[in-house]
Amino acid sequence: MFYGTIRSFNANTGYGFIISDEIEGDVYAHITDVTGSNVCRLIQNQSVSFDLAYDEKHRRCAKNIRIIK
Repeated sequence: MFYGTIRSFNANTGYGFIISDEIEGDVYAHITDVTGSNVCRLIQNQSVSFDLAYDEKHRRCAKNIRIIK
């Protein structure tokens, strides 16, 4: 599990990017990978935890994204 902050998120497309001190560079994030009920968007500078994976284009992506309150 990694911890990071939402750098940007586009509610229209449902994706954005997470930055983390633990990982170099941005991590792709999609709204469908957020765990928790009734979460429909992520907010810039919001703290999150996530698992790291790679998509079919070999981009780093976040899975099991959890909002830290």
